[in-house]
Amino acid sequence: MTDETPRRQTCTDHCVGCGSHFHGLGAFDVHRQGGKCHDPATAAVQSGKREGQPVLQAWTDDGWCDKMRGCWQDGKRVQWEHPVTVWQVRMSEQERAHIESVRSGSRNLTAQAPAAVVEVGPA
Repeated sequence: MTDETPRRQTCTDHCVGCGSHFHGLGAFDVHRQGGKCHDPATAAVQSGKREGQPVLQAWTDDGWCDKMRGCWQDGKRVQWEHPVTVWQVRMSEQERAHIESVRSGSRNLTAQAPAAVVEVGPA
């Protein structure tokens, strides 16, 4: 028997400053540099061979969040915010293949490991 229910894509980090949702603390950190929020849709690499390229990508526009005010009462989840856009650090297909190979245990050594994230700012 298979479970036909699709897996929920949830945010793991939520910014109370701008209301953006992120999958991974690295994505949150990228958007919140220099003590202020950067729009996830326009945050771009500021130097190096990827200069000007977007740093974040939408993981899903149909995400779920239980981190917003009002989602929990008396230690119990009472609601989910849905749909929300959940952002993640942008990766090439080759970088994504590397991550998936590590997760699956195949450890594809030909796949490229993700590049380090560099300082970002508005595009």
